[in-house]
Amino acid sequence: MSFDYVDKPSSWTLRKSGTAPAGAKRQAHLGCWMMDVSTNTFLASDEVYRIFGITSRVNNIDINFILTHVHPDDQEMWLNSTLQSMAIKKIQTLDLRIVREDGAIRQVHAEGDFNVDDEGNVISVFGILEDITDRLRMEAALRESEERYQKILNSAQIGVVLIDPATHDVIEANDKALSMFNVSRERVVGAVCHQFICPAERGKCPVTDLKQVVDVSERSVLKADGEKIPVLKTVVTERIGDRDVLVESFMDLTQLKAAEHALFESEEKFRVLAETTSSAIFILQDDQIVYANPAATAITGYTLEDVGGKMFWEIIHPVHRDMVH
Repeated sequence: MSFDYVDKPSSWTLRKSGTAPAGAKRQAHLGCWMMDVSTNTFLASDEVYRIFGITSRVNNIDINFILTHVHPDDQEMWLNSTLQSMAIKKIQTLDLRIVREDGAIRQVHAEGDFNVDDEGNVISVFGILEDITDRLRMEAALRESEERYQKILNSAQIGVVLIDPATHDVIEANDKALSMFNVSRERVVGAVCHQFICPAERGKCPVTDLKQVVDVSERSVLKADGEKIPVLKTVVTERIGDRDVLVESFMDLTQLKAAEHALFESEEKFRVLAETTSSAIFILQDDQIVYANPAATAITGYTLEDVGGKMFWEIIHPVHRDMVH
């Protein structure tokens, strides 16, 4: 890194892979300064004055001015960095806070270099000062937005996966999805979904290749060991940032399917018992007969068609109806 300079600070240019135009430096809040050690003269570009909130050059900036405008909590760090820089004859890269003339606190980035003679004596010191306040605010806002997004995503009680529709690479998966797949985020993010979390083969994606509408449909996803999980799945295309993304959401139906199977087995056991027992069994709904087993029809002499829809007390002998009515 080096500086070209003439007598007027406004003529300085910073050379670092080319010269930056003055307008670009103002937009980037990048200022240049130089101190002549032999004369103790300190020169600063217009942008340095703007960074400190000074609109005119009536009050010249020098080392003492900078020291008094460094934030009190950062002054010790700045002094230690200055002493270390003098010892190794190289300015340390430093981020610190300054207090402008109007009292506003700004975050700045400072770095630079020393110009020495053939004997190693310091002739002058050059540096740049960049106001990074806005950049840090945007980075903080971006982190906060990302944290909110992650909290919302991971608080969902359904699995959610974001997939690149062009490559079918997994972009993101929430905690619920990772738990369902029984896989780590590191393993799933960046992996191709085919034959990994989705049983479809490459080139046969139901959404992008077969153009199917997946809206609250019963499908299946794969666990890390290849086991299929029944799910209720929805896939929509959303614009996130500068690209389209497949947002896949699914609810695990494993427990529901297990309950359905258990209910089927229970109903099957009842059917076998009801049809083989010698005892009469009637099933009533609102006192109406909706089922009579073979033993009941044999004992009463009625067929199921005869008693279906009758009130139960209607097939009871009149002498005993008061007992059941």
